[in-house]
Amino acid sequence: MTQTSASAGRGVQLRNLTRVFGSVRALDDFSLDIAPGELVALLGPSGCGKTTALRALSGLEDVDSGSIVVDGEDVTAKPANRRDMAMVFQSYSLFPHMTVAGNIDFACELRKVAGDRRKIVAENLELVGLGTQADRYPHQLSGGQQQRVALARALAVRPKVLLLDEPLSALDAKVRVQLRDEIRRIQQEVGITTLFVTHDQEEALVVADRVGVMSSGKLMQIGAPADIYSRPVTGFVADFIGQTNKLPGRSAGSSASVLGQTVPLLPGSASGDVTVLIRPENITLRPAAGVAADRAGRVQITGFLGSHAKVRVEVPGGFVVAQLGVGESSGLAPGDEVEVILKDVPALAVATS
Repeated sequence: MTQTSASAGRGVQLRNLTRVFGSVRALDDFSLDIAPGELVALLGPSGCGKTTALRALSGLEDVDSGSIVVDGEDVTAKPANRRDMAMVFQSYSLFPHMTVAGNIDFACELRKVAGDRRKIVAENLELVGLGTQADRYPHQLSGGQQQRVALARALAVRPKVLLLDEPLSALDAKVRVQLRDEIRRIQQEVGITTLFVTHDQEEALVVADRVGVMSSGKLMQIGAPADIYSRPVTGFVADFIGQTNKLPGRSAGSSASVLGQTVPLLPGSASGDVTVLIRPENITLRPAAGVAADRAGRVQITGFLGSHAKVRVEVPGGFVVAQLGVGESSGLAPGDEVEVILKDVPALAVATS
């Protein structure tokens, strides 16, 4: 058991938070519950309010109204240094003149962490896989290693809540994926309640127990990653999470006519003339000549992506992108005529603007 486990599993409730900067409502009646030991990721475009929500929870940002409760205690009026939280930033924020161990020990000293600090430092470095790097200085480490030190430092002070503010965005793609997986492993091992802010949808879907999608200071939808992806409640969520094809159709309640075919619709879909949002993986292509015009297409571009391929197909009134297995796409080339087949998977229909 690590030194951080004693502080794990605190519940968090953000209630009706509002924060206004001039004419901008950075948080607009924003509410969020985080269960003890849960990792929630807030996802959204720049300026949507996700970082403001994180800073409000940490105490680095005041709110104009609403309340913040941690482990049953209202901390809305408490300053940041009395909230027992720890934050990992995009920049590593390590002291360059201190060793790895010194950086972590200094944080423990400031927070007055009880116990054998040398043992606490060693345990947390082992937790992040840097047990042999204690005597190195930040400039001797890679970016990924420095961020691991920042994470170890945050956990060493035994926070009630761990806050991660775009912690991976400064790293290159391969290191980002590796550290993303490590953060999830460590969070689950320690069991600490965590709020993770990111603009990277794949990052959010992979690490989180639940993902909250924000826009204009509001929480548009929150749920398990699979639900957010496959059952979006608004066009904004569907468009922001993953790639989607926007196809004109005609809705008749629980289904819609699209490209001469019928597809089931998700609850909350619009009626009448609509735009139907269909994921690329829910489209199949079949080489065909002389197929009905409303479901015929012509291949424009094929793109190999390792485990799968993306194929862009011209259809009446526009184009679609289909995601196919490598074997399915191997015989397709630009100019080929294909039949576009929509899978029997519920889609969201939104009103045509």
